[in-house]
Amino acid sequence: MLAQKLVEEGREFEGGWNFGPADESARTVGEVVTTFSTVWGDGAKHVLDSSEHPHEATWLKLDCTKANSVLGWVPRTDFSKAIEMTASWYKAWAKGIDSRAVTMEQIAEFEEM
Repeated sequence: MLAQKLVEEGREFEGGWNFGPADESARTVGEVVTTFSTVWGDGAKHVLDSSEHPHEATWLKLDCTKANSVLGWVPRTDFSKAIEMTASWYKAWAKGIDSRAVTMEQIAEFEEM
């Protein structure tokens, strides 16, 4: 949508844009990591490092208001599907499968949603 607007209407659509999950799909960082580990399978797990680190927000959330209001954009996937697709891509990459081919397959799948 954004690429089309940039081509058709130009500079009016330049600048920063956020595209991310709907508010009801927002999760804590811990939930993302736990879900990703579960979806990855193969005994994947994570360990919380309790040593001192720079502050990290508990919630990392994109404000997609601009994309919603200006473009009429809404996310096509929910949290579970997004994690599933991400884990699938990284597993394929880790196995040495052609990343471009995996990406193109996922784009085709996404377009059918």
